[in-house]
Amino acid sequence: IVNVDTNRLIEDEQAMEREQAERFRRAREEREARRTEAARKLEADQARQREVNRLRTTVMNLEQRESSLHHEVMSTQQQLGSVSRDSADHSALTRRSELERQLDYLQNQLNQTTTSKQSARNQLNQLQVR
Repeated sequence: IVNVDTNRLIEDEQAMEREQAERFRRAREEREARRTEAARKLEADQARQREVNRLRTTVMNLEQRESSLHHEVMSTQQQLGSVSRDSADHSALTRRSELERQLDYLQNQLNQTTTSKQSARNQLNQLQVR
């Protein structure tokens, strides 16, 4: 006759069930952690791509602005060169003074635009390297 300890069998079975339930719980947690990490990476990649697109648009707009300002500077320089330098011609002196102020303003705008464009381009390059 085999003496079977039914309490021991029940305890062993319950221990196995608890162990299996714990393995399932850990597996679910690991799966959820991987899913959460994948979602975080996707969100970060999407945010990075939006920033890349924004910077590309910014660089393009600044290039257009820079080109426009460059043409305005050249045109103003030509106008300035064509105005008489005769000190007796007060209207010419006034026009030269006005053109010189306009030229200074345009040159400052061009310099600021070029600096902004370079900054945006550098940021874009850094994002594209990642």
